[in-house]
Amino acid sequence: MIVYNINYTEESIEDINNLENYIALEYHAPITAKRYINGLYKKIKSLSSCAGSFRPETRLSIVNRYGINVRRINYKKMAVLYLVHDTEVYVLRVVHGSAISGIF
Repeated sequence: MIVYNINYTEESIEDINNLENYIALEYHAPITAKRYINGLYKKIKSLSSCAGSFRPETRLSIVNRYGINVRRINYKKMAVLYLVHDTEVYVLRVVHGSAISGIF
């Protein structure tokens, strides 16, 4: 079994921080924000054992921006876009699933 190392781009870290701040400040729910972000990180961490099992995305808006090998997993309503290279996983973006075509 392959064990993948998880790497985050600056954009993905910014996406996660913005999401946490949005939940905490906009909804006045800092505890909920922490729980949500912890669940998101747990979902991303699960890629260390299964990153290669998800098929590459075929949406042109995603392929044109990140190439033909970008993959996606979902956590609740969020989409995590990532690339797999050998034993490395690169988390590219974390965006709302309904806005996936608007991230460019």
